[in-house]
Amino acid sequence: MTQWADSESRGDYDDVDDFNGLNENSDMNASGEKYRDYYSNYKLSVSVRYFPSTSKAQKLVSITVTTPGGKELKFNTIRSNF
Repeated sequence: MTQWADSESRGDYDDVDDFNGLNENSDMNASGEKYRDYYSNYKLSVSVRYFPSTSKAQKLVSITVTTPGGKELKFNTIRSNF
């Protein structure tokens, strides 16, 4: 898995890599509001990696939302031409 170490603030996000590592404690917008402030008891996890790992032509964005009852909702998308 490739990790990006961008240190941009939420208001400066300009590509999909910036969302890698996003979670419920992350800033929701440029004002500094957190996801947990609006979605209490939910968990959020975002990862971004090259797909396939031997190529740098596409990136797989994986999002997992965990409900207060523990059910995981998983979403995946592939981005290219970035």
